[in-house]
This record gives sequence, structure tokens and C-alpha cells, in this order.
Amino acid sequence: MDTLEHPLGDMEILRAPHRRRRAAAIVFVGAALFASVGSFLATTGISSPSVAPPPGTPSSGNVADVTTYTSTVNRTNGAAQLQVGVTLAKIVVSSLFSNGIRVNIDWTNTAQAAKVLNNPNVQISIGLYHTIHTGSCNTSSPGNVDAPLVSITDTDSNTYCAALDQGATGQFASPTGKLLLAQNQVGGFLLPSVDGSGALAACASSGTDTNTWCQPASLSSNANQRVLFVVASVVTPGGIPQGQQPSLATMSFYVGVNAQS
Repeated sequence: MDTLEHPLGDMEILRAPHRRRRAAAIVFVGAALFASVGSFLATTGISSPSVAPPPGTPSSGNVADVTTYTSTVNRTNGAAQLQVGVTLAKIVVSSLFSNGIRVNIDWTNTAQAAKVLNNPNVQISIGLYHTIHTGSCNTSSPGNVDAPLVSITDTDSNTYCAALDQGATGQFASPTGKLLLAQNQVGGFLLPSVDGSGALAACASSGTDTNTWCQPASLSSNANQRVLFVVASVVTPGGIPQGQQPSLATMSFYVGVNAQS
């Protein structure tokens, strides 16, 4: 594991592609946003109170904790489940900052990937997803590059239906909230739009396919935290090509989180 300097954050960790996983991801986490501080006011000898981080701030002191992991992401097509990509990372953030972060993503080996996919027009479509109910989605999801509803497996092996943040904006973001990377556009960022600061119910199997955010079991012990999943798909002008999603195993990415300035 190599440590690299990168302008998008104060720390990043490079992880080379792993042969036994479907994809590779590289993560760096922005510097701590909050710290306890005190300062003297003039010559009075009075000290200002410390600044406390908001509830749910990761114990690391960072604005968000990012866990790299890879798992197959599917969409429902009738009774079938079709692979539309893989997870790159799981982001845990305070509920008050669920839409106050910037997710930076770089595709680092575009030349090799284009050769593997044999298509000079290939792109990587990346979106931010939040869980809406347990199990697979109840309705079929369109087979286009947006993939608004997908089935995601969390780090604790629980499966959820997850909704795309279609209002996300950012550098090179599409009108439907997806970041599109290509050989001539290797990096960009997404700004989440969905506000998760309100109280959430635990994800239930009886849920419906709406954008209502629910709390996955992996965060049940902290009601003040929220989770976003970073999902990548191989796309071409014709949509999401079936059979090519495992090719993400040959690709590597930077995924970094900072506070929005």
C-alpha cells in the first residue's frame, strides 16, 4: 500500500487492484473538519469554549469515514437480477452533513481499461445511493446508464434496495446525478443533494420503491450517522453492457471525501 500526495485531500491511501475482488478502489479521507479549540480574548484571560463536533461525527475526527469494499450491484428485471456494476466504497457521515460533503473520484488506469473493454467510447458511470428498504427492489429498474434503483449488499452482508441521488451535482455530473468518467475525463466530484438529517426508521422488508431514506442495520447503533454507497458501472453509448461489469476488476479509482467549502 503506497501513500500519495493528491490535491483533492490531505490524506489518501492507494490500493492496487486485488485479484480476488471484482474491483479496486483507492481511498483518501479529508482532514479532520472539527477539533476542540480555545483562544484567549484580548487580555482578559477569558477563554472561548471548545467547538464540539456535531452528533454522529466519526470517531476518527474526519468529516466522513470511507470504507473500500466491492460487491456486485444488480437491478431487477422481472424475476431476474442483472448486474449493473459494483460498489467502490461506503461513506459514513454525520446526519447533519449527509448533503454537506464533496465526494471526489478519479479513474486512474483509463488506458488499460479501454484496451480490456475494446471500446474507445467506454465510460464509467458513478452514482451515490442510499438504502430505502431491505431485500431486492420491488419493481424493475430501467436498463439505462442511470440505474435509479439497484440492489446493494452492505458490508455486513445484508442486501438492500437503494435509490440513486438523482439531484446530486458537481464537476462532470449529469442532469440525473451520475458522474461520467472517460479517457479524456478522468476525475470529478459529486455533491449529494438528499438531506438525511431527519429521523430515520430502520429499513423494513415491506418498504416501497421510493426515495425515502431508511437506516441500514450496520448503522442501527448510531442514529446520528448516515451511509452513502458509491457505485460504479461500465457504460457505453448503448447503455449498461451486460457481461462487462466484471471488467471493473481491472480498474482502479480514488474515492475521497471532503467537506463542501
